Amino acid sequence: MAAYNIADFGAKPDGRTDSAKPFLSAWAAACGSNSPATIIVPTGRFLLSQALFQGPCKNSNIRIFISGTIVAPSGYGSNTAWIAFNYVHGLSIFGGTLDGQGQSFWACKLAGRSCPNGATALSIAESKNILISGLTLMNSEVFHITIFGSSGVTIQGAKITAPENSPNTDGIHIQKSSSVTISGSSIKTGDDCISMGEGATDVWIENIIIGSLGGTPQEDGVQNITVKSVVFTGTQNGVRIKTWGKPYTGFVKGVRFQQVIMQNVQNPIVIDQNYCPDNKNCPGQSSGVKISQVTYSNIHGSSATQVAVKFDCSPSNPCSGIVLQNINLNYLNNQAQSYCVQNITVKSVVFTGTQNGVRIKTWGKPYTGFVKGVRFQQVIMQNVQNPIVIDQNYCPDNKNCPGQSSGVKISQVTYSNIHGSSATQVAVKFDCSPSNPCSGIVLQNINLNYLNNQAQSYCKNAHGSTSGSVIPPSCL
Repeated sequence: MAAYNIADFGAKPDGRTDSAKPFLSAWAAACGSNSPATIIVPTGRFLLSQALFQGPCKNSNIRIFISGTIVAPSGYGSNTAWIAFNYVHGLSIFGGTLDGQGQSFWACKLAGRSCPNGATALSIAESKNILISGLTLMNSEVFHITIFGSSGVTIQGAKITAPENSPNTDGIHIQKSSSVTISGSSIKTGDDCISMGEGATDVWIENIIIGSLGGTPQEDGVQNITVKSVVFTGTQNGVRIKTWGKPYTGFVKGVRFQQVIMQNVQNPIVIDQNYCPDNKNCPGQSSGVKISQVTYSNIHGSSATQVAVKFDCSPSNPCSGIVLQNINLNYLNNQAQSYCVQNITVKSVVFTGTQNGVRIKTWGKPYTGFVKGVRFQQVIMQNVQNPIVIDQNYCPDNKNCPGQSSGVKISQVTYSNIHGSSATQVAVKFDCSPSNPCSGIVLQNINLNYLNNQAQSYCKNAHGSTSGSVIPPSCL
């Protein structure tokens, strides 16, 4: 395997001499080699003004070993990318540090002066089969890593850092790319740890925020995303999906958040379809992005705010297929809240031998909030203890809330085409708040039995209507 040391091409490890030409010369030699090639960056600090590494290359196995630190100029210019790899197939980068030295650029932005757009530290575009292992990135002017129009990208053991107040310094941004894996990495930046835009598919990652969809008129969707075995500590957001409050179309589909620990996180679980910073160019508009088939399972820990779960979905494109399984989040060692739960659809579900079927519960405490515009459709119950239940007097062990009335308002909840068997005689139970009675409850085509006999309904402070056949008879 041919090896090319940038020092042999004139690079100096003094942190002052621009090494752009030696870097590009070493790349030209490696890229032009007919056999696998290695580029070596030795110890020391190498100043690099900018480097755009172009492919395609004659071989598909180029390795870059970085022992030292590559630093950007301390000032800022008009570049949008500092280090970029374009049209490269088969590249591995090992170790080392990239220091974007973005402090002067951030100062310009924070002062509100007229500044350029800023440079991404490391850009991967239109490339395939890329490995980044053990790389440290710090203080990029804007995004640290962007992956665009690429496939087969793996990032492992990366460390990405920037100050808390550094604007728009996302750790990793993925767009129009597929088969991306990010694992075993530490990311602490001033913005999203990992963000995804349109056209991100088949991604397995850690520390994710899915963001900024619906900002332009025509966008591809985001789908088949898995986030697993993650710890969030002291972050603003945990697992978040956000879309702009604009009518532009797109979709988010098939997202799984699994085995997540929250440690004092401000917004542990959130869907925000009314994202509109500074209320510019989108106030009052409805998001055209459709969010569906999102599963949250085994998420535990603490919220830094009282609202631990927030689903604020689009009125014109309600979220559907949202599933919560084994969620336990507390606030100051007390029960946290789910707030602004609206426009949720649960459809085509089978419950077998479970304690609860379709349940809405709120604590018997005066904390405010609302549940609105929820639809349960095409559900089969098989020996379920509580098939249909609203419980607004939830208070385990009768501690800290006995005798108090829930301040959460539940309205516009529809149950349609729900059939099967109840393991208890009361198959439908609506136990609503005396100070905030349930309203707009609709039962359509319900057929639930108990031991092949007539089941029962129970209603308290609940108002609504029925249509079609409803068994057991409604108490609304």
